Formats: sequence, C-alpha cells, structure tokens
Amino acid sequence: MSANGTDAPRIQAPAVLLYSLSGLGKTVAALRALTPEKTVWISTERGALEPATGRLNPWRDAHGRVWMPREFLCLHAAAGKDDHGVYREVDAAVRDAVRLVAEGVVTNIVIDTLSSYARRLDHYVRGILNVGREYGHAADAIGAHLEPYLDRIFETCASVRRPSGIYGATIVALCHEKDPFQAAKDRRTGEVGKPVPGGPDLPGALAKKVRHHFDLVLRGDGRIAAGKLHRVFVHDSLDKQFPTKDRWGIVPDRAEGTTGLCPMDLGVIL
Repeated sequence: MSANGTDAPRIQAPAVLLYSLSGLGKTVAALRALTPEKTVWISTERGALEPATGRLNPWRDAHGRVWMPREFLCLHAAAGKDDHGVYREVDAAVRDAVRLVAEGVVTNIVIDTLSSYARRLDHYVRGILNVGREYGHAADAIGAHLEPYLDRIFETCASVRRPSGIYGATIVALCHEKDPFQAAKDRRTGEVGKPVPGGPDLPGALAKKVRHHFDLVLRGDGRIAAGKLHRVFVHDSLDKQFPTKDRWGIVPDRAEGTTGLCPMDLGVIL
C-alpha cells in the first residue's frame, strides 16, 4: 500500500541484454551508465573491466581517483571430469551479488560476458565430459545450466525492495555477437542443416531463448558519418538475423518506420 492508502504499482528493476562484436564498447556503455559503488561486476573475461577505466571512466572523485565497481573474477577452466570449478565459481559470484542486493549495498549486477561463460561450459561439456552428437546435445546441456543461473539472479533479487521503491537489481548482461550461418549437413542422416540466425554468441537455441529473460535486448553496431565512427544501438523487432527486443517501447524500432538507431548511451535509456 502507498502512503495514501491506495495500491501502489510494483516497479521491477529492468533487465537488459547488450550484444555486439568484440571491442565495440559494451563494457564502456555499462560502466558509464551505472554508479560503480552500487554495481557488482561478474567478469568472465580476463581484464574485461580494467581497460574500460581510466580516461573512459566518468566516475571520479574530487581528487581524480577512479571509482571501480566490485568485481568478481570467474575465470576457472575445468581440466578434469571431477573439476566442477567452472560451475562453482560463477555460482559463488551470483550468491555474493544477490546477497549484496538484499543487504542494500548494491543495486546493479553486470554479467560480462555470458558468451565467455558459455565458452567455458562448452569446453567442459564437450572437451572433458565428451558430450557430443553421439551422446546428446551439448548445447542443450549448456543452456540447461545457463538459464537457471539467470533465473536465480532474477527471482532472488525480485523480492528485494530498494529504498527508491523499485524491486530487484538492474541486470545488465553483455554478450558477443555471432554471424548468421548455414549449418553443415548431418553426417549420419545426410540431412541439410537449417540456417542459423545471428545474435548473441550463445550455444544452440539459447541464443534465441535468452531474450525471454530480458526486458530490453539491443545490438551494438557502428556507423561511419563524416569520416568518424559513431557507436549506436540497433533495434528492429522484425529482424530474424539479429533479433532485438524492447518491452517498454522506448527505443526507436526500424520495423515501425524509424531508423532503428539510437546513441550507444545506456544511461539515457535506463
């Protein structure tokens, strides 16, 4: 109930997925948008956060010191069948992040990147456990772990009410981009593979299904104008090759006759 006795609308913190080619500026966009002392960074890439600080980081105090988010490094690569560190490390980081949200210490969680974590899972499932075409679908096995990992963050944080009245943490997940491709012919059956759309660089059907977990999915891209590179977000709700999503309807949508482009400024969008 609100202060005047009426039912107040429940406002849930947004969940955002950004994907683009490596090096286009996803990490910088998230870093510039989120107050560092209120942000937990789950890093699955070596040095992903460090290069984005310094000159590019706007969060400086009066003495010129750069403020950094809390960072949990998750870089474990399993080397044996009994080595489940690739799961445990990220699970511990998620638990710590959720605890900090529940305690009111932080309000933002960044996952940088989902693609790198999926790559470590892929190595573990295919290369160490030898789960391939003969024994099942490795991509499904990876997705069966990644989706509950996202669900745990959303569901646990959703019950936490922040002082502002917003529920949960703002979630920003970053992904690399993969190109559309024609799947190879099946060696056992001879059937021609289906065309595979591009989008977030995640295994199997997870690249398509992961959008269901987010309110906003944007693709980062670059445009050349007057000899200068302009970094933009692209949104086209009808694009099957590079899917995007905007549950709020606040970002220009090419399918509605606009350019579908907006500056790569996550802070303005949020």
